[in-house]
Amino acid sequence: ERRLRASLRLASEEAKSLEGPETTFQWNLAPGMKPLRLDHVLFAGPVRSLAVRVLTPRVGGLPPSDHDPVVVEFVPA
Repeated sequence: ERRLRASLRLASEEAKSLEGPETTFQWNLAPGMKPLRLDHVLFAGPVRSLAVRVLTPRVGGLPPSDHDPVVVEFVPA
């Protein structure tokens, strides 16, 4: 487990561009609880995280899921 963690990197920490809200989960929270960032992209290998986007699609004012999608753009290192 430690070797796996040591080899993985968090895309949002390395990206030069972060777009969208900081949170990715907003449903079924206790009253007064702030929305959470539950969705992360971990990666390894000879690539760099260039951009991270949290998409906020809304259909009829509501999100289609309880989690907003996270999209990461990678480039060769």
